[in-house]
Amino acid sequence: MLPNRSSRVTQNFFAKTVGRRSLARTRRLGTLAAAVTAATTAATIGAAVAAATPGAADVSGEGFCSFEMSPPKLIELPGGGKAVSSTINPTGCTGDYVSPRSATICVSTPDGPGKCSNAPGYATGEVFVTATRYTGTFTATGRGCWAVVNIPRGDVCTPLAPISSTF
Repeated sequence: MLPNRSSRVTQNFFAKTVGRRSLARTRRLGTLAAAVTAATTAATIGAAVAAATPGAADVSGEGFCSFEMSPPKLIELPGGGKAVSSTINPTGCTGDYVSPRSATICVSTPDGPGKCSNAPGYATGEVFVTATRYTGTFTATGRGCWAVVNIPRGDVCTPLAPISSTF
């Protein structure tokens, strides 16, 4: 009796068909996601700037990440020194293939430009600023960036509302 080759052919054909369908579907979804994202990026970023609450870039729509920023605080360093510190971290992303790429936090001093720090992906960014004096208003500003995986249009970034603290 001959082996049943038809089942092998059918299984192999089915595997190739599924693979091709999956690839075609992925391409269509990727193209659709890129088109929708490109069409709404300007409106989304505008909404993020307008609707951002202090410390959060909460963007309405599909495929975005939210970030949280802490107000500047005066801390004591080991050895008795002082510094002003602020942090930024991603709080979550919506969408199937959305991932945070980077977060930047800056703290300006009353008598100078201050300092910035950058953190990749899901890491928490923290900046420490040593100043000549620790009285006055220190302002933290931030920017969070995310991307849709496998869509080569680059990162989408949104600024976070400035937060000030006076010591």
